[in-house]
Amino acid sequence: MSILVFVEGSDGELKKSSKEAVSYALEAGKSSGDSEIVAVVFGNYDQQELENLGTNGAGKVIHIHDE
Repeated sequence: MSILVFVEGSDGELKKSSKEAVSYALEAGKSSGDSEIVAVVFGNYDQQELENLGTNGAGKVIHIHDE
């Protein structure tokens, strides 16, 4: 099973609390047996900013943006 985390940000930067939520989901997943953490991001963000979610524990990032 997967854990979904909706990530929030503004001005092209993800909020610290969202990154912490991804890390928390990873730890919660370890104790419950849920191995996949999926971060869902809405808006325009730099690729590096999205990749940082992987270092926080997201195995998959779904990025939805509209130019």
